[in-house]
This record gives sequence, C-alpha cells and structure tokens, in this order.
Amino acid sequence: MESALRPLVATYPYIHFVKVHYEDIEFDNAAVPTILGYRNQGDLFANLTGIIDMIPEDEDFDTDSLKKVLHRNGVL
Repeated sequence: MESALRPLVATYPYIHFVKVHYEDIEFDNAAVPTILGYRNQGDLFANLTGIIDMIPEDEDFDTDSLKKVLHRNGVL
C-alpha cells in the first residue's frame, strides 16, 4: 500500500495523507488496508475498507490502480 500511495502523496500536496497502524486506533485487522477520507476537520466522506478488493482482478495493485479507485470514490 505504501509504495503505491507514495507517488500520489507527491502529486497531490494539498491532500494530507496520514499513516496510522490499525492497532493504534483499535481497528479490526481484517479491514486493512483501509483509506479513510475526511474533510472539514473530521467529516468522514470516504470509507475505503478493504481497498485491495476494489482493484479489478486483472490489474496489479500499483499507483495507477490505486489512483483509479481514489478518483472513483472522490478522494482525489
């Protein structure tokens, strides 16, 4: 996840990406990796739990496939 996300962090400097370990926020490890999108200081607008499953089976999990999912869900 991190290697796919890193180029997007550089491309979208106005978006603040924060990496948090699931145990630190008492999140179920069955739901990781997950991307949560917040705006307006705490309003959840995107809950991409199980994001790996959102990538089509015929695509590799890479920056391009992750970018498509984030666009489709209004994160980027």
